[in-house]
Amino acid sequence: MCEVLVLIVLVGMIGDMARRRGRRPDAYALLLVGCWIGGALTAGLMGFVVAKLLTPSWPALLVAYGFAAVGSTVSAAAVFLLLHLLGPIDDVWREQMRSPVPRSRFAGAMIGGVAFGAIGAAVGAFLHLGPELAGRVLAGAQGFLIAAIFGAWFGMLAGYQKM
Repeated sequence: MCEVLVLIVLVGMIGDMARRRGRRPDAYALLLVGCWIGGALTAGLMGFVVAKLLTPSWPALLVAYGFAAVGSTVSAAAVFLLLHLLGPIDDVWREQMRSPVPRSRFAGAMIGGVAFGAIGAAVGAFLHLGPELAGRVLAGAQGFLIAAIFGAWFGMLAGYQKM
């Protein structure tokens, strides 16, 4: 969960950098998130394989998590470096406003709650093992409520960004 909070802060930072350079902040935010996840998965898998091959007595998941943390950090740094090296469009730096992106905590909580809740409802209904419809509906409702609480919390932290 700590990684999600770090990623939320980094997305805001990369968006500010992109705006100052006249570039699309959503494209670089998407690139950052993709590289973060891809770097973590790739390095985590490499760490797991290395731990199993070299030291079978060590806890492989702990080594994999360490590798994943390093992989996500390096890939995020690469995205920041890429944007830094590109520079501004037409060599014109844009002024950074005091609050470049208006944020609404309420809208973020609503959007995050509904989006996460829908995913939670689908997962809950899919994972219900019984054949009866009532059980699937109940499992979907429970999944919706559980996931919606986390989604609303994350949405409230991030705030809905109006671009």
